[in-house]
Formats: sequence, structure tokens, C-alpha cells
Amino acid sequence: MSSIGFEQEKTFEGGFKKTVFHTLLMAYAPFKKSLFLVLSVGFIGRVLVLANTNMVGFWVDSITHPEKLPQWMSLWKAEDFVWMLLGLTMVGFALTTFFRIRFSRISSRAVSSLYDETTLRVSRAPMSFFDRNPVGRIMTRFSSDYGNIFRLFGGPLAEFFSILFDLIALVVLLSFVHSSLFILMLVYAVANLLIYRLNRNQLREARRTLSSQRGPSLAHFAETAQGAISIRLFEKETLFQARFAYLDKMYLESKRKTVALVLAYVFQMNFLSTLWFLVVGFYSWWGLKNGFMTVGDVGVSLGLILFSFNAVQMFFEWLTQLEEGFVGVERMDDYLRRPLESYMKLPSRARYKTDHPQDTKTDEQNRKQTEVSSFEIKFQNISFKYNEEQDWIFKNFSLVIPEGQKLGIIGRTGSGKSSLLQILSHLYPLSEGSVSIGNNNPQQEGDLQNLRKSVAYLPQDPVIFKASLKDNLDLEKLCSEAELIDSLLKVGLGPWFESIGQNLDYELQEKGKNISLGEKQLLGLARCLLQKAPIFVLDEATSALDPVTEKIVLSVLKQEYKGKTLLFVAHRLQTLGICDEILWLEKGKVKFKGRAQDALSQFEKMNLDSRQV
Repeated sequence: MSSIGFEQEKTFEGGFKKTVFHTLLMAYAPFKKSLFLVLSVGFIGRVLVLANTNMVGFWVDSITHPEKLPQWMSLWKAEDFVWMLLGLTMVGFALTTFFRIRFSRISSRAVSSLYDETTLRVSRAPMSFFDRNPVGRIMTRFSSDYGNIFRLFGGPLAEFFSILFDLIALVVLLSFVHSSLFILMLVYAVANLLIYRLNRNQLREARRTLSSQRGPSLAHFAETAQGAISIRLFEKETLFQARFAYLDKMYLESKRKTVALVLAYVFQMNFLSTLWFLVVGFYSWWGLKNGFMTVGDVGVSLGLILFSFNAVQMFFEWLTQLEEGFVGVERMDDYLRRPLESYMKLPSRARYKTDHPQDTKTDEQNRKQTEVSSFEIKFQNISFKYNEEQDWIFKNFSLVIPEGQKLGIIGRTGSGKSSLLQILSHLYPLSEGSVSIGNNNPQQEGDLQNLRKSVAYLPQDPVIFKASLKDNLDLEKLCSEAELIDSLLKVGLGPWFESIGQNLDYELQEKGKNISLGEKQLLGLARCLLQKAPIFVLDEATSALDPVTEKIVLSVLKQEYKGKTLLFVAHRLQTLGICDEILWLEKGKVKFKGRAQDALSQFEKMNLDSRQV
């Protein structure tokens, strides 16, 4: 396949899109009844805690101005006020604690569902998405960006709501003291809002830039780790270190700028709070002097106003912090709403309602609906290229592979061998034509996932996960241990299995670093045998095997896939001895299709080496 350049990181500008808030609503929707109860409890708890200030004011007035107390409170003694204060504090603290714990748990479950739903869609994204986005960029969305969401939409969001409840409660409680105090608080809140709006866009863009600049350094580090051997052999360590240092410097510079903007924003609010507390102090003194405020009123007003200043300031500080979480939601939402690959539907269990097609049937219902009586493969007038800038790989290409045929596919590099196999599984969309297996044609209401399950694919370099031998062999956990061991013995891994103590829990390293390439290919072959798929595709899968082991593998394939379809891509003709026919491709066209012996005759006429095609 031709190389495809990485796409530029998407730039987010201006305000947050409506889809960001819609995504959050979908995340919290299953918990709306619990949320209403929890938020109500939290609000009541904060009102009870703050009501202590008013209670202290009533206590002072019971001594200095008893005539101004409500009639039902005029008979209270000092110990009655103490018990009331104690009761309000304990009940308010208990309700507030319940709110914080319960809300944090609900948020963690809601945010986890966002991660799951985004993963559900990204795992069904077109292959071009993975071709054009480096692994570090994708990892950033699911690590740093999601981490910011999880960190800020748990306890911090509960703290934000607590502050919001405090502000509402303060408005209510201050109205019992003097209505003019509410006006002063309102002016203060509006001034903070203006400061917030003045700084909002700069802070938002700084955080977006910071989030986008995490990806390049992570991607570079991942690529360096993957190519560590080649880098060391060619002595290019200095070059890669310098590149990482440059990317890391860019990230740290964005971090410094973001921190500086946050500090400037906090300083502006602190200055406003100090100035406004001085204004309220003078106003309270003037009210006391002119007799329209009592000593208790002044004490309550100063206490509540001072607390309200802190609450308003903290409200806008937390609001800017939560915007960092919204930036993370924005970036996850971008992946959540990207197109799926052609003919793919979301499973019925998907909970978020997006514009993607969603299957109304279960996997079992789809499997029964698309059961086929034949596994004949048809490529009908297909035209295909990986991107618009590339030449056609196939143009009006047609091929029929009967069920049970063992077909060897040969051709020079770039002839279309591997592309043909990728088209078979619909990994890339066709420009024209269709590909079907039996009556299962995804382009005509067939089921793409069931089509792929009917194909077992063994590439030249099989994927080995950092997991146990058992988990690497049986990905869906459907086989018994006896079946797993039998598959290892069939492919010639008996001696190796003995060397690890016949331990199916033996831990394989990432990419199979603790086994050889040949052993990786044999493990991949054993995995494919366990799939029991009617079609088996091998793409240069025996290239790392010695002649003796290769002979064993070919014998196993001949025996195990008797009556099943086998597609075998290879450059060495002798590995195709078990095939019924040979398909020779050249520049996306059929140069020859027939028996292996006839293919040899063609090579001799063209003076080609039949050992290496």
C-alpha cells in the first residue's frame, strides 16, 4: 500500500459547539432522576450550613434588639440558639457530604460511558482514519484529554455546584437582612462576569493549544520506541532526541503561557474582591450610623458578603477550570461524531444517539439473518485506490473464487496482492463495484461484521499482545484448553510449548519480543485454526519459516482446510504447491490464472526465476 501522509490536527476555535453540551447531556441522561435528588439534597445542605450566619445574627439581636426578632423566636434562650446552630451544622454537613460523594460517583459513571461510546465508534472508524492519524495523537485523546474530563467532572464539578448552591442560598439569606445588600452583591457578580468574559477566549484558546501539543511529543516518543533498533543501528539517537526536545519545549511553552494567563485572571478577581469588600464595609458603617441596620444585621451582612465574595470568585475560577474539561469533551466529541467505515453500523447496545447508522438487531439475530449456504467469493467490476492523489490499483476488475478452492496469488511488489485481500474484508471503500461472500454483500444490506468473521487472516507479521499465551490464542475465549494445546501441536510448536513448561498462562511480551518471528507466525497460524473460519487468507505468512517447518505448516493447511477456501499470497512458488490454481497479478490486472505447472511455463518463457516471483 502506498504511504498516506498524516492529516493536520483539527483546530477548534470560538465557542463550544452545541454537540459538546449534547454529548454531556447524553452521558448524564441515564442518571437524571438520581441527579435531581442529589442536587436537591446538596442545595438544602448548603442552605442549612449558611443559615448559621443568620442564626448568629438573630442571637446577637436577641440581646441588643429583642423587639426586632420574630415572635416565635423572642422566647428562645441562649442554649436554644446553640442547639439550633449545632443541629443546622450537623444536618447541613451530612447532606453536603452525601451530595459530594454521590454526585462524584454518578459523574464517574457518566464520564466512563463517554469513553466507552467514543471507543465503540473509533474502533469502527475507516482505516484511512488510522492511516492519517499518528498513534500518539489518538492516544492523547484517550489519555490526557479523557483524564482531564474524568478529573474535572467528578469532585471538582461537585465543588462547582456547591459554590453555585452557595450563591443562590446567599441571595435568599441576604434578602432577610437588607435588600440593598443584594444589589451590592449583584454588582460584584456582574463585575466578575465581565472579568471572566474578558479572559475567557484567551484561556480557552491557550488550553486548546496545550491539549493539541501533547500529541506530537507522544507520537514521536511512540515512533522512537517502535524503531529503537533501527535508530541505534544507524546511530541517529541525537537526531531523535533533538526532535523530542523541540516538541517538548513547544508543549512546555504552551503550559507556561496557560499558567500565566490563569494567574493573571486570578489576580484580577482578587483585586476586585478586596476593593468591593472595602465598599461593603463603608456601606455597613453608614447603615449602622443611620439606623436602618442593626449590629446583628451588620455582622450577618459582613459575614455573608465576605463569604459571597469568596464564593463568586471561586465560582468563576472553577468555571475556567471546568473549561479545560470542556476542551477535553470537545476533543472526545470530535472522535465520537466522525464517520464510521462504509457499510458499518453501531451495535444495538450503543447508547449515545448520534448521526451514525445503528443496528436494531442483536449480533445473534444478524448472524442468523446472513447465514450463507455458499462461501463463493465474487469481485464484480471493482475500481479501487487508497486516495484521490494515487493511481488506480484496480480498474473494472472482476474475479470469482469458488468455494473450497485453494488459490495462490503471486505478483511483483505493487501488483495489488495485499490490496485484494484488504478489499475482500472491506477494510477500504471501493470507488465502484462490489465484493461478496456467498449471499453476504454489505453493499446490499449484508452484515459486514459477519462477513469478516468468515475470514481468518494471517499476515506476515502477526500481532502478539502483551498477555498470556491463552489470551493470545483465544481472543474471544470460546475454546477449551485441550483445543488450544492441540492447535499448538498441529502447527509444530510442541517443542517450544514444552520449553515453557506447557504453561498456557505464559506471559508474552508486547509484539512478541520474547519469541522469534517464526514462532510469532506459527502462533498466528494456531490462532487462525481455532477460528474455524470457512476462508483462510495467508499474506506471506511463511516467509520467516525454515523449509522443514514450512513443510509442516503446508501439510497442516492441506489437512485442516480440506474443502475450505484458502488464499495464499507468496513470492516463492514452491510454497504454493498445495494450491489448485495460481493467480498472477500485474498492475491490478490478471496476467495469468491457471494451474501451477502452467505458471512455471509462463516464467520460463519470460526467463523469470520460478523460485522468487
